[in-house]
Amino acid sequence: MTLRARAGWPGGRPRALAFLPRFLFADTGPVWRYVLFAWPVVALPALALAWLASRLASGLAGPDLGGGPQWMVFAGVVLFSPIVETLMMSGPVALIDRWRGPLVAVVGSALLWGVLHSLLAARWGLVVWWPFLIFSIAYLTWRPRGYWPAIGVAAAIHVLNNAAPILALLVLN
Repeated sequence: MTLRARAGWPGGRPRALAFLPRFLFADTGPVWRYVLFAWPVVALPALALAWLASRLASGLAGPDLGGGPQWMVFAGVVLFSPIVETLMMSGPVALIDRWRGPLVAVVGSALLWGVLHSLLAARWGLVVWWPFLIFSIAYLTWRPRGYWPAIGVAAAIHVLNNAAPILALLVLN
């Protein structure tokens, strides 16, 4: 069995993820529509988690975007990080999918990325697991169409997710 044949959602959306919109598990529509519809599924719960984490875990460190020119912060957070993190995410997700199935792969990916971001800023990990759950679902959903389409879809959602708060921070500062 090849990785390409195993990737994706055989049998449709897993029961454990039935609370998520059905479209996340199908690559049938145009890519642009999938990305635009997936973005609020990522962003709105992530904003709620960020607000909750800031209230309940205010003593934990939040992300530090560093100094430097605003264009570098923007390029790093909105362009570089989503592409690099999506490329880094793809290997483990594909391997775990092949070994244990897509549900374990996406949940494992979300938890791993939450832990990795927590190493940089503890409060960040409380929020980041959610977006990476959706990015991982998007990757596996589009993987049957090819590696680069799957990377592109997941990275595009990630770019949109990072762009809005970074633009707000840069404009407000």
